[in-house]
Amino acid sequence: MRTDKAIRQSPDDIDGVLDHYGNRARVVQLWWSHGLAGRWVYIGRLRLAEYRPFDSFQEIVQAVFGGGWFRARVYGPWDRKRRREEYLEQVTFGNGGPPTAETLSWVRRA
Repeated sequence: MRTDKAIRQSPDDIDGVLDHYGNRARVVQLWWSHGLAGRWVYIGRLRLAEYRPFDSFQEIVQAVFGGGWFRARVYGPWDRKRRREEYLEQVTFGNGGPPTAETLSWVRRA
């Protein structure tokens, strides 16, 4: 069981973090903000098994949610003892371009 955090090439290296945890990383919860200092809005959970093998997680996020700043919380397997998913790490990263209609609908509901 790995308990160490991933070594990142840069502070926003979400792909490096996911590579580090491999199949142990199962779910990524995403929050979106138009600007890094803005309000964070929860926009969903991505089950990594549905996207593996992926070339780049950032490309998946770009395709589904578009641009902006994202806060990704990476979770591992279910911990029966604690009755929750194992929290692995959090990464904040940015994507260029406009947000998708799906992202804007989440923001309007929040």
